[in-house]
Amino acid sequence: MAHLWIQQQLADVHRDAATGAWAVSPLDDAAVVLQAPQHAGAASALVMRSRLPAGELWLVMGVPPSGVLLNGEPLRTGMRVLADRDELQVDGVGRMFFSTECLARVRAFPGAERAMRCVRCKQVIQPGSAAVCCPQCATWYHHQPSDDLSCWTYVSHCAVCPQPTALETGYQWTPAEVGA
Repeated sequence: MAHLWIQQQLADVHRDAATGAWAVSPLDDAAVVLQAPQHAGAASALVMRSRLPAGELWLVMGVPPSGVLLNGEPLRTGMRVLADRDELQVDGVGRMFFSTECLARVRAFPGAERAMRCVRCKQVIQPGSAAVCCPQCATWYHHQPSDDLSCWTYVSHCAVCPQPTALETGYQWTPAEVGA
């Protein structure tokens, strides 16, 4: 699920600057307004989801000149498509990063047009059975510990990519990696 990394604003008494930790805010809704709550007339941005046959597309909109920056540049046309790890800055709201990274989770296997085999044990994954889809490479695995089919957590990483398989593994990318 797409989310925003939002920098929490903490007053730095010694430098009179804003510093803070990063928090994840999931984009559960079809649209989210980013606006400082205490400034009704201040800059605002709308982050909006568009569902396409191939997946989701996320847009950011703001009426120029809006006080909204995407990767350090103003939204000259008023709208842009967001890409993973894009930086947004909204006057009065602060700095944030858009991310499309998902966490691994156990869910019912939705089935497929043809039988799908677990990449680890090579057995067919039955529709509705507990399974995990690797968030990095989209490979499906069994995850039924009671039936000894804990294929996702069998080793420390995905069989196809370097994604860690511990279910409590957090996000692989954070804004701290870009020196934010």
